[in-house]
Amino acid sequence: MRNFVVTLLIIFSIGLNAQSIIYRNIIIDDICYNLYDDNTGEVSVNFNKCFEGDMVIPETIEYDGETYTVTRIGYCRADYITNVYIPKTVTSINKQSFEVYNVISEILSKEPECYLDNFYVAEDNPSFTSVDGVLYNKELTRIIKYPRGRKGAYRVLDGTKYSAERCFEQCINLTEITLPASYQGLKSDDGYNLVGEKIFNGCRKLENIYSDASFNGVYGYVSVNGVLYSYANTWYGWIMKETPDRVEEFNNFVGSDIWYVWELDQYPPGRKNETYKIEDAPEGYNVVSIGSLNGCSYLREIQMPDMPTVIGQLAFAECMSLEKIDLSKVMHIDSGAFSDCIGLKLINLSNPLIEELPIGVFSGCKSLEEIEFPENLRIINNHALSECSSLKSFILPKSVTHCGAEIVKGCSALSSLAVDKDNPIYDSRENCNAIIETATNKMIVAMKNTFIPETVTSIGDFSFYNLAISQLTIPASVDSIGELGLFFHSPSPEIISLTCLRNTPPSLSNSYSLPFSHSCIIHVLPGCKAAYENAEIWKDYTIIDDAIANIRPVSFERETYIYDLTGKVGTQLQQVPHIIIKNGKKYMVTKK
Repeated sequence: MRNFVVTLLIIFSIGLNAQSIIYRNIIIDDICYNLYDDNTGEVSVNFNKCFEGDMVIPETIEYDGETYTVTRIGYCRADYITNVYIPKTVTSINKQSFEVYNVISEILSKEPECYLDNFYVAEDNPSFTSVDGVLYNKELTRIIKYPRGRKGAYRVLDGTKYSAERCFEQCINLTEITLPASYQGLKSDDGYNLVGEKIFNGCRKLENIYSDASFNGVYGYVSVNGVLYSYANTWYGWIMKETPDRVEEFNNFVGSDIWYVWELDQYPPGRKNETYKIEDAPEGYNVVSIGSLNGCSYLREIQMPDMPTVIGQLAFAECMSLEKIDLSKVMHIDSGAFSDCIGLKLINLSNPLIEELPIGVFSGCKSLEEIEFPENLRIINNHALSECSSLKSFILPKSVTHCGAEIVKGCSALSSLAVDKDNPIYDSRENCNAIIETATNKMIVAMKNTFIPETVTSIGDFSFYNLAISQLTIPASVDSIGELGLFFHSPSPEIISLTCLRNTPPSLSNSYSLPFSHSCIIHVLPGCKAAYENAEIWKDYTIIDDAIANIRPVSFERETYIYDLTGKVGTQLQQVPHIIIKNGKKYMVTKK
């Protein structure tokens, strides 16, 4: 019996030819579709359960008296799909299609399973074809999808020039891959060459990557002992664009204004070697680039060559066993390069060539306890050290002139956040455990035991975002709060206490500038309750007019305790002593 269930009706607007597109999400024969008002359909994820068995995608489907042509394949889970049959009408396939949902398996430390063994394509499909069950473009110049459940080794067809994004990702049973001499790299759906993508991410059994090509000294890929390298005569314009004032310095370091690059392009993520020495570059090559060792969960140490080195985007991401790496010759590090390297405990960045920590470069390094910054560090970008849950202290160097948002977000062990006293751009006045932009008096980075000095005039975007805080006092000097600026949450089921000492409500960037209204009580000065209850966003909160105007932070070197007015000792406060109001009572911090 035909299973035909309407699961959702969504109406939304997007900026496409200034028209509103309506789509319906339906399930027919256990396959989920999105139906659009231009009478096309897209095979999509089934939110209710995974499809099991052979997935035969029809050319058309009917709904509510209308016929829809299936033209696209969107995000589909492939956990229990065995074979996929693609009709002639499908001309677009999402790069995330046929993924394996393995989060639960990873939590349980079990290998995920996948049964997808073949793709079959209608002969008259104008865009795609399949050869031995592997999905290619019609011209056989680009490999689109490799079946994620197929076991053993695979040789890519001769004449193939490119691989599509994620075509081998999560191929959990692939043990060996051979690339033809014609292979030129990874290319996106819109034709752009891609750098630093995790092409073999999740290939947990892949131990060798071979290439039929031989070294010719001009451009191409070669395999050295089962590790894929590439080589080219190039000028790293993307580095020079970001650092135009350092062109001469870099060229002097390299020894030429033309960089002959020897790149470790892809290390097999299933190889169980704990130490790997990057192969010496061919004669005449003067720069080593590290492209992709991401997902290599067994590697503990990488031995770098004695040459100027560039570390690419996501180069070591998810190398979970990596404990140490020599960065003394590194001249550039790209975004996310060491993200989720949970084994890294100490990072020495004393190399004077490193002037920037890019976005998310060490995010998720949960064992990182200490980092030594380079003396010339100028820029720390967003999320550079976020989720480094073992990092205990952070001092912004005096050389830093740009500090991004959420640089220490999720650093739950962080007990001290400060700025070098000689930094001309930022400060951490009154030992407030925060980073403040000196010229504007804007607090831009905070932590769970930050207090806000009375000289601060604004709270920047994301400053307190997602911190576990039970109470906070906003001084009268603060007149504006940025997006997610005070969007923190309680460390327990208790209601958050937010004390605001300004007579009129500070301006808010949006409704997410403050904690959720159902979990936060706002204390204001007597006589100011009406002003807050009549202000947009503020009026959604419970307002109590019991705040005290002369609440000021007090600094003590020794441990401090909270006393109530009867002299009874309350909760111990380790870092930021101050007076607080909780449950209608005043608590005063004093020495023990």
